[in-house]
Amino acid sequence: AERKEWVDALRTIEKMNETGSCEPPDGDIVGVPTTKVRSCLYLLCGKVYEAVNNIAMAKTCYKQALEYDLYCSEALDILINQHMLSVQEEMQLLESLSNSTQCSDTEKQFIIQAYKGKLEKYETPAPKFRNDLENLTNDTDSLLDLAKQYCLRTDYDASYKITSRILQEDPYHEDSIPYHIISLMELRKTNELFHLSHLFVNNYPSSSTFYFSKAITLKSSFGLAWLGFAHSFAAEGEHDRAMAAYSRASNCMPGVAANFFAKGLTTICIPIAPDNPYAEHEIGSAAFNNGDYITAKKHFLLALKVFEMDDNKSLPEAWEPLLNNLGHTYRKLEEFESALKYHNLALKLSPRNFSTFTAIGFTYSLMDNHTVALEYYDKAISLKKDDTFTLQMINNTMEILASVPVLTEG
Repeated sequence: AERKEWVDALRTIEKMNETGSCEPPDGDIVGVPTTKVRSCLYLLCGKVYEAVNNIAMAKTCYKQALEYDLYCSEALDILINQHMLSVQEEMQLLESLSNSTQCSDTEKQFIIQAYKGKLEKYETPAPKFRNDLENLTNDTDSLLDLAKQYCLRTDYDASYKITSRILQEDPYHEDSIPYHIISLMELRKTNELFHLSHLFVNNYPSSSTFYFSKAITLKSSFGLAWLGFAHSFAAEGEHDRAMAAYSRASNCMPGVAANFFAKGLTTICIPIAPDNPYAEHEIGSAAFNNGDYITAKKHFLLALKVFEMDDNKSLPEAWEPLLNNLGHTYRKLEEFESALKYHNLALKLSPRNFSTFTAIGFTYSLMDNHTVALEYYDKAISLKKDDTFTLQMINNTMEILASVPVLTEG
């Protein structure tokens, strides 16, 4: 395994036992408890299976490593970082580890709480847990867990503050860089992004596709590299290759929610993360495209509910499409006042989005308020002068207004 001769390593594992298990002989080995030996062997087996793309067996081995040794955090980190577990599987794993008799109750409670913080990717951090972590100034791993939670909850400002703090203490903390970049992008901190990009270009000069390819060559089960490949293909319009790469990424990371994947893969959203707003939004979008507006409204509102549960938290600008989609859905259901409500909320998040002005104008047109509709069409066309639909609606609205008789006095 150290020489990365994975096929030979796999054959060795299978020879250890005809069933393919990794059980060592009974009894302690040189003073090392059998349970720890078994844990190390299962951890090694997991790495071998992962290297040969047998993710299901790798996942089983990593879980077994934790079962035999509660302190085997390396196995848990692999399960989390490679997104191998669904939300339900994570809860089942925590429950099984809670029954461990390897240490005292106090020590076990501390370990389980630390593991729980790593696993709850889509939960809002509890205030006490958040404050405790933020006070751990030297524990970058714990801070990174908190930053991940904030980022996945689209609280990019909080995530950015934590990742900046981590990188200030450890500039080479690689695991925090992806979340730092995501936060910089969403917060539109262009100067910092420019500086960071120059650092990458100076140290790693080449195209993204080359590095994704190199990453996959070094580790074929690296799901994030497959995901980057898929995004690159999608941006270049190579949809077949993109979908194949998305599918491979999904197989490598069965526990990641589908907000990171293409819309064609949204059927895996709900089983993996039932309360994830990204998943609800994508399912709602799919229902809208299929003409099922009742179902679309249900899922869009469930996505929005996540943010309404967070006190004193405004909706991030990244969720402007959710509000506009709700507006479109209500318009399709002929609930025009509700449609205007959500379009106007979207306009507050993104004041220069021409399509929102057009949507509001179109809603007023359907309400036969053509004068107000024309005002919004004019605002939309001032932002994008060549939009065909808006130009057509302006012509139609002007014809309607021209045909209305003008009342004169006397």
